[in-house]
Amino acid sequence: MSPLCIRMLLHYSWSPLDYHAEEDSAHARSPAVAEAMRAFLSSGLVTSRFTDLSWAVNQAPFIEEYQGSKVEKPIFTITDKGRAMVEHLCAVQVPVCKWIQPETEAV
Repeated sequence: MSPLCIRMLLHYSWSPLDYHAEEDSAHARSPAVAEAMRAFLSSGLVTSRFTDLSWAVNQAPFIEEYQGSKVEKPIFTITDKGRAMVEHLCAVQVPVCKWIQPETEAV
């Protein structure tokens, strides 16, 4: 899982806002963010308010109104599976460096 995916998944675990709402436009509209959202949706880590997932990922976060109706936000919410993934990520322990004596060659 990339650092971006981890950041986005952590965001959805604690924020009531969409990830896009708290990021600058260039980052929020980046292909990497869209790809991560598609991956989250396909693996069941987040769910979308809309059934047209392509529209939900690529357009809905960036508009306020669509066909005369207000676009309700947040668009994406984390699922129980997503929360479990976050719990697993947070349970990973920090690696410990273990110093050893180098092997010596017999002279």
